[in-house]
Amino acid sequence: MEKQKNKLIVIGMSFIFATISYLVGSNFIETAFKLITLGEQFKSISIIFGMLLEFMNIIFVIIIGVLLSSISKCYNSKLSTIYLSSRIVEGFFLALSVLCVFPLFFGKKITTCGANLIDLYSTFFQIGMLSLGLGSIALMVLFLKKKIVPKPLCILGIISYVSLAFSSILELSNIFYNFTTLLYVPGSIFEIVFPIWLIKKGISK
Repeated sequence: MEKQKNKLIVIGMSFIFATISYLVGSNFIETAFKLITLGEQFKSISIIFGMLLEFMNIIFVIIIGVLLSSISKCYNSKLSTIYLSSRIVEGFFLALSVLCVFPLFFGKKITTCGANLIDLYSTFFQIGMLSLGLGSIALMVLFLKKKIVPKPLCILGIISYVSLAFSSILELSNIFYNFTTLLYVPGSIFEIVFPIWLIKKGISK
C-alpha cells in the first residue's frame, strides 16, 4: 500500500517536472534558433541550459512510462506494454530533437543550415508527440473501463491525447499549422489536473 502511494506521488511530480523542464528548456533553444536565423549571436550557456532541461524532461518521460505501465499491467499487460513502448519511442525522438541543437556550438558555420536544424528539431519532437498520443489513448481507455481514474478525467485525457496525435500528424504534414496550436489546449489542462489528482490520491490513499 505504501509503495503504491509513493508511486502515484512520483508519477504526479514527474508530470509536473517534465512540463516545467520542457517549457523552459525549449524556450531557451527556440530563442537561440530565432537568433541564428536572424544572423544574430546567442549565448552558448543558454543553449547548454536548454539542452540539459530537455534531457531532464526525457528522464521524467521514461519514469512516467515505467511507473504508469506497472500500474496498468495489473489490468491489461498488452496495453501496458504498448504504453511503455510509446513512452520509450517518445523519449528516443525527443533525444534526437535535442541533439539537433548540438551543431549550434559551431557558431557562424551553422547559420546557413539553421533552418534545416529547426525543421529537424520540430520533426523529431512531433514524432515523439505522435507516439505519446497514440500510446496514451489506449491507457486512458483502459483507465476508463476499469474505473481506475475518475470518468471526467479519463475523458479529458482521451480528448487531450487524440488532439495531440492529430496535431502532430497535421504539423508533420505541414497542414493548418496555426490551427494546431488550439489542439494543445486540452492537453495543457489535462497535464495540470491529472498530476494534481495523482499526488492527492497518493497522499490520501
